Amino acid sequence: MSRSGGNPPAASGFLRPQGVLSLVLWILPGLLATPPPLGAQLDTAPREGVTLSRSVSQVLAHLQDDWIGWMNSYFQNQPEVAEEHLRDLLSSLDVLGFERLPELSTGATVRGVEAAFQGSPERAEFAFDAAERLDPGRPEIELGRAILARETGDRLGAVIHQLRAIQRLFGIQSYRFLWWRNLLLGILAVVLLAGAFFTVTLLARLGPPLMSAIRKNLQGRIPGPMGHLGAAVILLWPLVLPHGVAWALLYWSVLLWAVASRSQRVVLGLVWIVLGATPLLLSMQLRQVQVALSPPSRAIDAMEEDRLYGTFFSDLGVLATLLPEHPGVLELLGDVHRTLGQWEEALPFYRAVLEQDPDDRTSLISVGAYYFRKGDYGNAIRFFQRAANLEDATAAAYYNLSQAYSESYLFDEQKQALRRARELGEEQVSRWIEERSEERVVTFQGGLGAEEAIRSALVSSWSRQEDSRKVRPFLSLVLPVLGLAFGLALRRGLEGSLPRRDPFPDRGTGMRMVRTFVPGLTSAEEGRGGQGFLAALVPAALLLIAAPGRVGFDLPWGLAPNRGAIVACVFASLVIFLGIRLVRAVRG
Repeated sequence: MSRSGGNPPAASGFLRPQGVLSLVLWILPGLLATPPPLGAQLDTAPREGVTLSRSVSQVLAHLQDDWIGWMNSYFQNQPEVAEEHLRDLLSSLDVLGFERLPELSTGATVRGVEAAFQGSPERAEFAFDAAERLDPGRPEIELGRAILARETGDRLGAVIHQLRAIQRLFGIQSYRFLWWRNLLLGILAVVLLAGAFFTVTLLARLGPPLMSAIRKNLQGRIPGPMGHLGAAVILLWPLVLPHGVAWALLYWSVLLWAVASRSQRVVLGLVWIVLGATPLLLSMQLRQVQVALSPPSRAIDAMEEDRLYGTFFSDLGVLATLLPEHPGVLELLGDVHRTLGQWEEALPFYRAVLEQDPDDRTSLISVGAYYFRKGDYGNAIRFFQRAANLEDATAAAYYNLSQAYSESYLFDEQKQALRRARELGEEQVSRWIEERSEERVVTFQGGLGAEEAIRSALVSSWSRQEDSRKVRPFLSLVLPVLGLAFGLALRRGLEGSLPRRDPFPDRGTGMRMVRTFVPGLTSAEEGRGGQGFLAALVPAALLLIAAPGRVGFDLPWGLAPNRGAIVACVFASLVIFLGIRLVRAVRG
């Protein structure tokens, strides 16, 4: 059985974007209407769950008892007894058809971290080893070992374990999904932050001539010194608004467009486009993340990687409530019952799928496997033949058919079916023969094959519940057009009023140091927009990485990496970056 997976998100609920990207919400109030949180909608749905047989309930109870036994033995420092409980726990898990227990693995990791802080490295390693067996490959385990290494004075080992944790992050679907979304949001945030730096450097260079042009246009309308005050009000009035700095940056970028060079105007226009598209992209990312981390999606992900967590069955109940007639959902529920050994409960779901699609291959194989287990080989042959007669028939259909023929003493037909199975998949058939499981026939998780269709149906179901505000993020796309129109009008209005732009006087070492430590200032003086923006990208990216408020969505892991090392690396990179610029300035 192959499945993929996630684990439930943090108890705080569904993840929300945070950090520097909230700048967009400041400068575009009312344009961004984020969709209603899907997590709240799904969490309020009836949680009927999956009906569990008495035997399955007993196995789950044994799981709980064995975990309590492991905890007691661990705290009493009885490793042999704890190991026995752990073996029994994993054996019970195997009976259920799952391989991983993420929540218990996190619990064992926490016990290991506690032991590390208490100065008991042996007990900590024992707990980490148990966590690894409960859910191999979790990044939290390596983060716990990093804490242990740091507590024992092994600084290099702590760094190595943190790097391994980052590598493991991509092995869990929900973590990997969020990481790529965070990368996209981070790129947008870096571009916007670099755009803010670029605007500030332009203001430092072009602000004086812009003020002079505004005062010149006010002459004759506002007497004497009041002209200076009027020009200052025109330039600075956005600062009195809520989130005035963000509004002022946007306003200044439009004013500066009117007096900037051609390449600088191109850069400002591109930043406006990114800014206008960001609310729409953010809304799309929110929707994708909310769907991906909703209870039904968590359950699907857990099925894919054989992970069993506390609310798994009730999360499946939410999926069944939201999409009760969806064939992929029906087959998925049948697969869950079959995995648990509840074949009688699985059969109605497979039959419901076949009523909608009589040629559903995996459901035909599963129903045939049900009759094979019951000893009703006639019906088993009938359903396996239906699967084998399909145009997209697989080796599994013929292999199962050969097993049913063999049990019915139809040996000639059995040889023909097995020969055909080998033609379609020699390696698969050889592996099935070598494994010779108790089931004797092979089945598949057909519901997982419909994963994308199920998620799309969830999105469609959610979209139908949204009100007309869902189109409002598109309104932000008019921002570049408005900025261009206002900039053109202002440029025409200031035409003839702009003084000649002379370069800043070179006032010796002090001015060279300013140009060195303010990236993009020299490019702003020379009118090179592209170079000025690229110069702002590096410090923007470094500052964003080191910022206390991270951009994007929190990863739902039990332990977070030590940000001290990240901040130190960013600080060192910034020092190197400025050092290189200083050396170039001195040599120049």
